[in-house]
Amino acid sequence: MSGRWRRLTRPWPLGFSLALLVFTAVAAWSHHETAQETDDSVAIAQWQTLAALSEDNDAFRHLLKLAESGSSLAQRAAGTLLLASRQPERQVAGQEWLKKAADQGDAEAAFMLGRARFLGQGQPLDYGEAKHWFERAEAHGSAVAAYYLGVMQRGGYGEVADTGKAIPWFAKAASRDVPEALFVMGNLLRAGEGVPRDWPQALTHYRRAGELEHPAALQTLAMIYQNGEMDVPADPNQARHFFAEAAHALKHYQAP
Repeated sequence: MSGRWRRLTRPWPLGFSLALLVFTAVAAWSHHETAQETDDSVAIAQWQTLAALSEDNDAFRHLLKLAESGSSLAQRAAGTLLLASRQPERQVAGQEWLKKAADQGDAEAAFMLGRARFLGQGQPLDYGEAKHWFERAEAHGSAVAAYYLGVMQRGGYGEVADTGKAIPWFAKAASRDVPEALFVMGNLLRAGEGVPRDWPQALTHYRRAGELEHPAALQTLAMIYQNGEMDVPADPNQARHFFAEAAHALKHYQAP
């Protein structure tokens, strides 16, 4: 192992380990899209969890050894742990491992690189790089990357804002049950923004996002039933139900 990687295997502080737990939970939703159910993937996931939970370095060193041997799953796992750090040196090293995994066709690693460049995590914001990695991730099957491509197109991040061009990305992600995309499509269909107004379809998208415990979708449904909007009869019982569901979802929902 090189001296650089030895410097990156210092014991994880307890507070940082707890932060990694949150980050690992956020990453887990997207990870199910591409992970293969093999003994290797299960073992690597276990090492990643141990590295996040434990204050010793054994699990992380083991991941680095596997990553250096060429395992894309281990490279992604090591990159995930390092990228979650608040230390720029570790974040940059995490991106290097993620690039190695992405170069082997790992969609989740490519997505994480896109998000890191989109948010300026470890390196300055770079929307061109973010789009590049999101496109690579989407090409390898990442539905969440399609959602982010829609966000970039609609918001004008690094390009001219264009809701019409963003809609195919949102629709593609929504068809794959990305809750944020379902909610955005619900809003667009409700307002007739970039698409013909279609309240029944908007409600369908809100309800599906609600089934996936998207807090804003549940709050929107609560308001619709409370006020009798979108040709839906007012129903106080349904409104209370969705308000309660939204309050519950807010306690644990993590956006990708």
